[in-house]
Amino acid sequence: MADPSSETTVVASSPIRRGDKSGPVAPSNDLPSSVLLSVAHYAPELTLVVDAASRCRFASQSLEAVTGFTSEQAIGVNVLSLVEPAERPRLIEVLTSTGPTRWDEGPISLTLKICFADLAWHNVGVRMRRLDVDGQQWFLLTVRDETVRRRVEAALLRKTELELLLERIQARFSNSRPNRVDETIESALGETSRFLGADRGYVLSYDLTARSESMTHEWCSGAVASELAEYQQISFDGVPVCMVRSLQGEPVAIRDPADLGDESAADRAFLEAEGIQSILEFPVVMNGRTVGSVGFDWISSSASWTSGDLTILGVLGSMFSQILARKESEQALERNLIDTQTRFAALVDNLPDPVMRVGREGKLLYANAAARRSLFVSLDGQARDISEVLASIAPRFAVALATNETQTVSSELETAQGWMHLETRVVPEPGPDDRPESLLLVCSDLTERRQAEERLAHGANHDPLTGLANRKLFLAQLEAAADRFTDGQVFAVLYLDLDRFKDVNDSFGHAAGDALLREVSSRLASGLRHGDVLARLGGDEFTALLTGSPSIEHALACAQRMLDAVAAPIEVAGHQMIVTGSVGVALATEADHDPFELLHRADAAMYQAKANGRARVVAFDPTTSPLRRPLRIAAS
Repeated sequence: MADPSSETTVVASSPIRRGDKSGPVAPSNDLPSSVLLSVAHYAPELTLVVDAASRCRFASQSLEAVTGFTSEQAIGVNVLSLVEPAERPRLIEVLTSTGPTRWDEGPISLTLKICFADLAWHNVGVRMRRLDVDGQQWFLLTVRDETVRRRVEAALLRKTELELLLERIQARFSNSRPNRVDETIESALGETSRFLGADRGYVLSYDLTARSESMTHEWCSGAVASELAEYQQISFDGVPVCMVRSLQGEPVAIRDPADLGDESAADRAFLEAEGIQSILEFPVVMNGRTVGSVGFDWISSSASWTSGDLTILGVLGSMFSQILARKESEQALERNLIDTQTRFAALVDNLPDPVMRVGREGKLLYANAAARRSLFVSLDGQARDISEVLASIAPRFAVALATNETQTVSSELETAQGWMHLETRVVPEPGPDDRPESLLLVCSDLTERRQAEERLAHGANHDPLTGLANRKLFLAQLEAAADRFTDGQVFAVLYLDLDRFKDVNDSFGHAAGDALLREVSSRLASGLRHGDVLARLGGDEFTALLTGSPSIEHALACAQRMLDAVAAPIEVAGHQMIVTGSVGVALATEADHDPFELLHRADAAMYQAKANGRARVVAFDPTTSPLRRPLRIAAS
């Protein structure tokens, strides 16, 4: 028998299949009508009615879809027999609780492992309510399978942890002192390797002339031996296909060398000879050329990275490029500070990053070619005033001179190539009396990393299909509008659902459905004012937040414009389509402007519009648009 503590552990047999029923039980249709009415009221999901003896007396139709059992199999079964043995005492304690106080506080929620028809334990959320009817106690249970949700939460948690890991590494890279760069790189390799479960993390440097690679930094787990000394000047020919991809600036991700085709036979042989079960490498690019890679090897086991990991780790090569370039720059400076100014200038002038020197009074003494090319030319191609270039950095000059310590400054500058995000290290240069007589300014271009961060932030708040605000952003805007209501700024919510959209997917495929949603989104946006918020909640459901103190007449007119815009024929996949929608409208009032309640009312009004025949607008009216279903958006 497999371990029953896992989420999908197979058990030997099911109590339902054994017919484990404790005594005769009347069929479900002899239940009191009040119990059946309660079931109808509290049954948005899988619903069970259990008597005081813990026997199942009623199961909703969704039982088979969720668990694989039929209602006939479930009736009469003691529900405790379906619960993982170690967790039964918790359920027994709740079912046998006789005190009124606990139940008067509302439903009781538990997370349990339940045996489904597939003979596996599944994590489920159970929400229980006790019903006292005609002197008898009944228990109403609603059940939700938590397995998929937990997997999604685990994936989101891993994504967040990986993003935080890269932020920590970037911070260490930015703050590392010149004599600690190698240590910082090896620490970053180790932390990333441990997160991914890799046995080795390393940095390779390419010699493009000799067509060979050498390992410059390495971290190893206790399971493998170091190869730093031996892995030097290894020919590109050992892994020809991988090297072609790497030199083209593409990542190399091989989960199993055995999966490589015949064209990669040499690569497969090399990896198998090295005992590598999985390999992941990201190119290190400087000045548009691939000069190395940062990689990870799995020796003791194969890798378990996800596609999400690869997307986030894509910035790793850029991060290592920056610190390696900085290390190269700083090492070059250290070697040549004792040399003549001419030789120093010739060296620094060829560095890829901007480097400058200023005197104690802040006067520019030197600027290398990268600085002159990227910093001293404005967007219109004209020469820029030196004071403008140094304005954002100059406030740290006095601190560096007074403390004789390196200062780091972040700034933005508009250049001929556009806005550049710079991180500048202000390094004091000692004179004969050991007092700083000048400052060396070493700049790193963080533009690509900032752009990657902005793309990640945009993706977290917008729907990837339509580009509209997503559920998270809409809720934040809705709550902000509710907070502003106290200042007299009225707002309204429109809830739109396309009519019979499922027919489009079924008839023409999901690609056509996606194309239709994009066109509908564009049309809906055209009917809103500046400051209004349009969002796609998912599927074919859209919401709009109308701000600027709209009246109910304005909100209804806006909703009608949205329907009119959608109703015009749309050509998708070579077919002319006529799309209609149903819109519910709810206006905030002085008495009630709770954001989720308002969204709930707009949702109810939309369903009333569908009930009235579809393709129309309905304003919320509690007498005609009852709030009969739970608000799905609020739980998200």
